[in-house]
Amino acid sequence: MDTFLWILQWLLFAVFLGAGAVKGLLPPGRLLAVEQMGWVADTGIFRARMAGYAEIVGAFGLILPGPTGLPAYFVPVAALGLATIMGLAAVTVHRPRNEPIVPHAVLGGLALVVAIGRLIEPVS
Repeated sequence: MDTFLWILQWLLFAVFLGAGAVKGLLPPGRLLAVEQMGWVADTGIFRARMAGYAEIVGAFGLILPGPTGLPAYFVPVAALGLATIMGLAAVTVHRPRNEPIVPHAVLGGLALVVAIGRLIEPVS
């Protein structure tokens, strides 16, 4: 189970770090030009940046407690935070625009698996 959770944590780390970097670090003009980021024009750059920064922090929260000796409860907290971000994104941003919410549901569900799994079996 520990190996499965680590693989899932690293996968989620890569996805959320990449997505967060796009939202948080791209210049506004380039961010608005990304085809999948059409929602940014409706919700604003500030909201996109905050979501991106939260995804970056959450991504690092998934993997840093193991190798650095940080408290083990950081992993489920980070995973629950990322699941919350995905749920809010699906409900407040993508559903009103009639965009698919399946990717958000899958990522949020995987983050919940990590949260529950790490509550049962903390980071070793």
